[in-house]
Amino acid sequence: MTTTEAIAIGGAVITGLLAITGLFELKGGRVSKGILISTVVETLITIGFLTSLMN
Repeated sequence: MTTTEAIAIGGAVITGLLAITGLFELKGGRVSKGILISTVVETLITIGFLTSLMN
C-alpha cells in the first residue's frame, strides 16, 4: 500500500464517520436540519477519496 492510498483510505474513513455522526446527532435531536448540508458534503468528499483509489 502506498502512502497516497493510505491517506485516501484514512480520509474516507474520517469523513464517513463525520457524516454518520451528523446523522445520529440529527436523529437524537441535538442539532438542527442544517446538519444535512454538512452530511451531504462529507459524503461527497468520502466518495471522492474512494474514487481516487479506483485509478
